[in-house]
Amino acid sequence: YLQDVDILVNSVDWYPDEPRIITKAALGSLKGTALILDISCDKNGAVETCVPTTWNDPVYKVNGITHFCVSNLPSAIPGDSSTHLSGMIVPHVMKVAKGGELNTGLVTRDGEYVYRKKPHG
Repeated sequence: YLQDVDILVNSVDWYPDEPRIITKAALGSLKGTALILDISCDKNGAVETCVPTTWNDPVYKVNGITHFCVSNLPSAIPGDSSTHLSGMIVPHVMKVAKGGELNTGLVTRDGEYVYRKKPHG
């Protein structure tokens, strides 16, 4: 399959006792125009040729294959991703909050004790 890859994105959680997904030898199967984007960015990790880089010098080549392995890449956009996720979740949370499901679990509401113990059985 490697001969057909244009962009290979690695984001796996990899441990040193596991086999590599892409070895240095496997680079020979990739097209010369291929790009390896390693989000996990473990040095000598799942992608053997990954070396953590910085935004100032983000790419390098190994055997003619371009690598982009910026350390902590997911943390580059935490604000945007949090805002987007909140925008997706809040409407669902509001449906639950307005639908009464949460009211059955309340102990107090507006400063008043409202909890009603349900009988077992």
